[in-house]
Amino acid sequence: MSSRTLYGCVNSQAKACGYPQKLAPTNENRMEVLNQHIVTEERVSHGVAAVYPVVKQEYCVMDRRCVNCISICPERAITAVKREDDPLRKTAFIEPELCTRCGLCYQVCPTNAIEDVNAIDYRTKASEVAGKGMLIVFSCEHHPPLNPLPSREGKIPSPLAGEGQGEGQSAIISVPDLSIISWRDIFKIMATGSPVLMIGCDECRQTNHFKQIEEIFANSCYEGAFSFYDSAEEIPLPADIANTDQILDENILEQIIFSYTDKIYFPGTAWVDIGDRCTLCQNCSNLCPTEALTIKKDNGKISLIYDHNLCKGCPVCEKACPERCIAIDRRLRLNKLAAIDVKCESSMVFCKMCNKPISTDAAFERIKNILYAHGQKTEQLEYCPDCKGSQLIGITN
Repeated sequence: MSSRTLYGCVNSQAKACGYPQKLAPTNENRMEVLNQHIVTEERVSHGVAAVYPVVKQEYCVMDRRCVNCISICPERAITAVKREDDPLRKTAFIEPELCTRCGLCYQVCPTNAIEDVNAIDYRTKASEVAGKGMLIVFSCEHHPPLNPLPSREGKIPSPLAGEGQGEGQSAIISVPDLSIISWRDIFKIMATGSPVLMIGCDECRQTNHFKQIEEIFANSCYEGAFSFYDSAEEIPLPADIANTDQILDENILEQIIFSYTDKIYFPGTAWVDIGDRCTLCQNCSNLCPTEALTIKKDNGKISLIYDHNLCKGCPVCEKACPERCIAIDRRLRLNKLAAIDVKCESSMVFCKMCNKPISTDAAFERIKNILYAHGQKTEQLEYCPDCKGSQLIGITN
């Protein structure tokens, strides 16, 4: 079994993972550690520590049964506590003493309720230089990663320095953990013509998806557009890095990524499948915090539309579905990012008297079959609530 446990890590790793030394988990005090972790309601506030991510309670949708942040946190630093403004509702709380600033919670939050100053900082720095002939280097700050490189004043030669890209120098941006960087940020930078180099270490939580992205470009003529290394020692000298005169732009980037058919597990993304039992009750679209699921009505038909690009993989739609026909695959499908997928479509049923829409055909048939199976009459289903009363009076008279 791994040395990591339900409570984060064993006693020998307590200091590295942020536990107070006096309460490192042991067989004798595990419950005491867990209680210290959970009983933190009095500390719930905005900006507990500026360097750590904090939760904006008014945007948290934990009361809709979203537990993305709790599920993904490798240190069990996130718990559910009562909201300050409404004790009957729950919100997420991040314990600074346990948090290692890996950024995974920030990645998977569907409403941006988790505010991470580290992510905001690196985004700002990258956007300031992207597209100006600069190689954007994201370097994990757990160790001095660039010592082996012949660097000067934070600049190293760019492997994609081509015509119109200036001097081809590089901007080095330190991040607490490479997990804080999303695929959306990477592709946005690359679309400006700036290549991306990522340098991690053994402490970085999740990096396999970066290796898959590197393979995508390694199989194209834009091999140097994206590179990932587990440590600075693996990086070849600039003279050994393949040079190319090809300059990546937004159109070429889309052609490359949209042609990739494999699935990539990337924190903060998911693919939703909806089964044949869907009745288009609209629960999922009404509750979806990112509007990845929306309803479209046109010419007597109703459709459930899914936008993969917006989905963060929260279980809100899955939990809200009364038919239990939603399945979530938390992997990125690059070839589906540009597609608007029609998950379910049905005709509308209209009131027999006033012609107002009353239900989808799928829901109507489902309810009708249930009533019929219980020996109940189904004629009243064909009327809207207003006309149903008039119809009942007419029948009585």
